[in-house]
Amino acid sequence: MIQAIYIHIPFCLKKCFYCDFPSFTYKEEELIEQYVQSLICEINSTKINLEEGATLYFGGGTPSLLSLTQLESIFSALLNNGWSFSEVSLEANPGTVSKDKLRGFKEIGINRLSFGVQSFNNKLLRNIGRIHNREEAIQAILWAQEAGFKNINIDLMNSLPKQSIYDVYEDLLLAIELEPTHVSAYALKIEENTIFYKLAAGDDNFQPNDLIQERMYDLIPRVLENNGFKRYEISNFAKPNYECRHNKVYWHYRNYFAFGLGACSFYGHKRATNTFVLEEYLMLKTNLHNTIREVENITAADYQSEYIFMNLRLVEGLNCITYANKFSEDILVRYAEIIERHLKAGLLFFPEKNILALTERGFKYSNLVFRDFIN
Repeated sequence: MIQAIYIHIPFCLKKCFYCDFPSFTYKEEELIEQYVQSLICEINSTKINLEEGATLYFGGGTPSLLSLTQLESIFSALLNNGWSFSEVSLEANPGTVSKDKLRGFKEIGINRLSFGVQSFNNKLLRNIGRIHNREEAIQAILWAQEAGFKNINIDLMNSLPKQSIYDVYEDLLLAIELEPTHVSAYALKIEENTIFYKLAAGDDNFQPNDLIQERMYDLIPRVLENNGFKRYEISNFAKPNYECRHNKVYWHYRNYFAFGLGACSFYGHKRATNTFVLEEYLMLKTNLHNTIREVENITAADYQSEYIFMNLRLVEGLNCITYANKFSEDILVRYAEIIERHLKAGLLFFPEKNILALTERGFKYSNLVFRDFIN
């Protein structure tokens, strides 16, 4: 049973310097319309069993670039399949929305917005290639609230080039002042095939040093938790009852289906990834097989390892009884030496019987824990 649907919109006004997602700088409107029609064709041709109360997430790219008519037509295709959703999220770039457009999102059925703010510092925003400024970010969030959105996430980034600890602190304080229900705070990781990858080559001082990055990391949960946000995943914080249900499907390692260019679905022991070639995706009307680039059969060992470290990302931790029922073995026996070592190091603990979880220190050094569970 599928528990979530992801829809990828690969168009942006400008490619951010850190982005390695499948996306393109803004194309002509006709091409975007062709993409939407191919997307609808893919949706119409897909027969899956969707769980009641499933989630829907529009990601990108910049989904907020689409017109209300285009978004509505995608929704119609989904509903025509008999699918319904309890949480409908849309990623929005503050530089691409207006008061009327945000009202339109609400009327269509979107009930959760995720604003890619990244920072409220204009200099930092220019440094990372964002198209919006501080004032536009603030205005977009206020407009969304005025439009009736109760569930709003603000994405922030840290460890950016030339970013100080005080910059991070200022971003957190302003985010809190705007009263969102959710904050995501991710450290910049420089990926290949990005502008930053080229700029950082051979420059050991491109990002803040390790000590400053560690202090940024320590600051974030302290400030957010002191202001009513509860950490529920390594980089995600929410007001009570406002955790992102869609992302928890991923972290609980449950089944989801994805539509669009380069979109990756996960179900059973398989991953199915659509083509990354836009021209191929636009040929959907004549050849539906073009959507699939690769189908990966996940080995039993990889499936087990991924299940462990995905669940450990969550503050609630991994339920040892659920694990035993799923894999017919006791995790405390199978990984006894690894677990004991990380318990002694203060990276893992048992918050309650049969629950294995990362400690606060464990979240900081989670990669050291995760790598030991990879078979």
